[in-house]
Amino acid sequence: MKTSAVSFVNIDDWNRPVFKDIKDNSRYFGCLDILFPYGETEKNVLKKVVSSDLVYFGTCFNCEPMGTPARVTIFNPEGIELSQESPQTFEYQMLGRLQGDCLYVLYHPSCVHALWGTDINSHMNEMYRLWEVLRIKPEWITLDDIKRFEMELNYVCSSC
Repeated sequence: MKTSAVSFVNIDDWNRPVFKDIKDNSRYFGCLDILFPYGETEKNVLKKVVSSDLVYFGTCFNCEPMGTPARVTIFNPEGIELSQESPQTFEYQMLGRLQGDCLYVLYHPSCVHALWGTDINSHMNEMYRLWEVLRIKPEWITLDDIKRFEMELNYVCSSC
C-alpha cells in the first residue's frame, strides 16, 4: 500500500475532518473519531488530528466512509509534513484506562485490587500526573472528574 500525501479540505456534514490526496484529487480521507464544529479552522484540526487517525473515505467529499486504514502523511498549508503520531498518545490511552478502572471499581467495590495502582492513592496520583503532563486536555475527562472519582472511590471502598 502506497503512502499518500494529504491536506485538509474542510469539515463535512457529519462534523468529520476531511483531507484530500495532494496528487490524486479523487481520493478523500478523514477521521471518524475526532469531530469538529462546521467551519473549524485548519489550524485547530491539525492540532488534534494525526495521520494515524485517518481512514479512506472514498472518491467524493461527503461520501460514506469506506473505513479502510490509510497510510497517509498530513501536510500543513506551508507544505510541511506533520508528525505521524501524537507525541502523547500513550498518556491519553493510559488516562482512559485508569478512568475505566475507576468506573469498574465504583460498580464492583470488592474489586479494588483491579485498580492499576497498588491502592486508591497511587492510582489517583497517576491520574493527576497524567492530567498535568497532557498539553491538550481531553474533553472526555476533566480535573473535576478525577477529583470526583477519588472522593467516590474512597467513600465506596471505605467499607471494603
